[in-house]
Amino acid sequence: MIRKAQVVAANLDPFRGAEPDSGTAFELGYALALGKKVCGYVTRLDTLARRVEIAEGRSIRPAPDTGRFSDRLGMWVEDFGLPCNLMLAVPTHIVEGGLEAPHSTASPAWSNGSPSTMRRTAFVCCA
Repeated sequence: MIRKAQVVAANLDPFRGAEPDSGTAFELGYALALGKKVCGYVTRLDTLARRVEIAEGRSIRPAPDTGRFSDRLGMWVEDFGLPCNLMLAVPTHIVEGGLEAPHSTASPAWSNGSPSTMRRTAFVCCA
């Protein structure tokens, strides 16, 4: 399916923790390796640090000596202001909303200007 796709839209909401599903992350990487356009959508555009707070049910603060955020296991948490890991968030245009959000917000993945009603209908039918 990914080989035949022009654009891959992925749900990047947290799955069993603070990060998206590992299979979804793999599929996005595969699509990028094939030269496909990719976009993602999330229910809320929280930062990764905020996602860790929600997953752990506690507030995290930067350590006074390093200024870095750490999770409950002492592992550093990226603080780039992005909703996912840097390797996923930088190559993927991420928008807030549901499956239609990447298309309705004129994501760069939907090339050549504003989306037409015809393309939107095709997208919804295929999704």
